[in-house]
Amino acid sequence: MRRLLIIVAYAFLALAVAGLGAYFVVSFMVEKAPEVEVPDVTGLPLNEAVENLSARGIDLEVRDFIFSDEVSENRVVRQRPQAGSIIKAGRAVGVVLSKGTERHFAPDVVGVAEEEAIIALAQLNLSPLTGAKVPGEVAGVVLGQSRVPGTRLGVGESVALLVSSGPEAPLLRMPNLSGLEAAKALEKLSAMGIKVSRVEEMKLGGMMQSGRVLGQEPLAGAPVRKDAEANLSVSAE
Repeated sequence: MRRLLIIVAYAFLALAVAGLGAYFVVSFMVEKAPEVEVPDVTGLPLNEAVENLSARGIDLEVRDFIFSDEVSENRVVRQRPQAGSIIKAGRAVGVVLSKGTERHFAPDVVGVAEEEAIIALAQLNLSPLTGAKVPGEVAGVVLGQSRVPGTRLGVGESVALLVSSGPEAPLLRMPNLSGLEAAKALEKLSAMGIKVSRVEEMKLGGMMQSGRVLGQEPLAGAPVRKDAEANLSVSAE
């Protein structure tokens, strides 16, 4: 048993010596390798960058991928060591390759609440535009979008949203207020949800009693919506 252990120990020692020897051989070869100048491979396609470096006895190592608006996809964005550096042949130059312009697919936000749609677009680095609003069943819900879902868009591109302003108020008919006392006319309009924005007093000769409606805008019978505004002309003494 002891003899077996001695044999195993010698075997491990032999392997260690062999490994150490190989390390020194490789180190010696690298140290004795000629020095070469690193070429500029930025902007080149990957295959051309490999060829340029290989021609000088230099390896290429891809270290990362990034989006770039200036450098096309699969071209070198930057390198290290920099062009002009002096290194030993056989060493590697690390490069970062372009993934091209960052793009995202337009999401489908129709039927989504306006705030949620804005957040979803912002998370994709897109610019939501929410100026247009039209009547709809529920207020604040996206009814339409300017970009077809699935369209590839660049960073910052805009997506216009058509948003519901809520149910459309029913049309009313402007009542005939001519000859009514101003107070009663105001009361009638208020009951209909119509606001009076201006009351103008007018002096007229004749038998017209003071404080009665002489004219109105909109005219009697005109279609108006709730919360519409009206103007009245009232007789004065």
